[in-house]
Amino acid sequence: MNKPAAAIRFVLIALALEAQRETGLLLEGYVRFAWPISELQSLERPPNREEVALLLTSFARGDGGKQIAVEQFRFVPLRRDGPPSLIAVSDAGGGKWFWSLQIVEPVGQLFRITGLDSAPPHDLHKELADLDGDGLYEIVTKNLAGGYQGARTRPIFVYRIYKAKDSTISDASSEFRDYYEKTVIPELEHNSDRLKERLEAGLASIDARSPEDLRAQQEVKEDLVAAKAEVQFVLDHYQRAVYRRKTAGLETALAWSQSPNSHLQLLAAQALEEMDHPVALLTLARLAKTGNLVVSGQATGALERIRRRANPTGGKR
Repeated sequence: MNKPAAAIRFVLIALALEAQRETGLLLEGYVRFAWPISELQSLERPPNREEVALLLTSFARGDGGKQIAVEQFRFVPLRRDGPPSLIAVSDAGGGKWFWSLQIVEPVGQLFRITGLDSAPPHDLHKELADLDGDGLYEIVTKNLAGGYQGARTRPIFVYRIYKAKDSTISDASSEFRDYYEKTVIPELEHNSDRLKERLEAGLASIDARSPEDLRAQQEVKEDLVAAKAEVQFVLDHYQRAVYRRKTAGLETALAWSQSPNSHLQLLAAQALEEMDHPVALLTLARLAKTGNLVVSGQATGALERIRRRANPTGGKR
């Protein structure tokens, strides 16, 4: 996939996922199977994927007849009271990319629906786990640090941990420092080292005599720069999200925002959105006016999400 097509694809995926980020919606749904009363029962008498897909599709029946595809699902306990919750890897776009986890919780005659972004490939036996040993499951999501870029997508992920709290599914990453230190960060370092070795080996193998070889060489060099920046972005994010160092990586993000490299600008916009700092807001406002569609879209969206967080009621009392 060429660069413009990859950029447009990234924007379309981002817009699709943004539409699924509302949490805690109470909806009517049509269940064509007996809801299990325990995780064990769900393993002994599970519904099939078509039945789960029909349930998810019934929630979207007012959305132009959208059909939901399901790749895999599990029933696990997220809360102390009530039956286990359904967590399904789903796709609503027709392309079966499966960038979403849908959490379905029965609430009386209705269902509480929560959507979480999470990139493929999926393995729900790893993404759903009782990390703190309290008998309830946490949900581990992953998102590409640099976004989807076709064949040049780099497998560098940001992991987040969600837990059921009150009536929501909330980010609880800061409660699991030990998991990040023992599992997530070592895996990031291992994968980034392997990626760097592969890219450097590819660079060394290019003869660079023809225009095609020169372009390939330049692309690999760009990928090396991007991979290094993405790893730093992820590590800085963990400092903010897990260790609560709210402005960690600010200087790096400001430097990226000044770079002519649009990918570094995109990383800057994502990082600055997480920081409670006046300079971050000013820099996002500048990036929102850039001529690059992906960067300006990310910065504009970041400013809007910051505004909504600061005024969640929209000014209503």
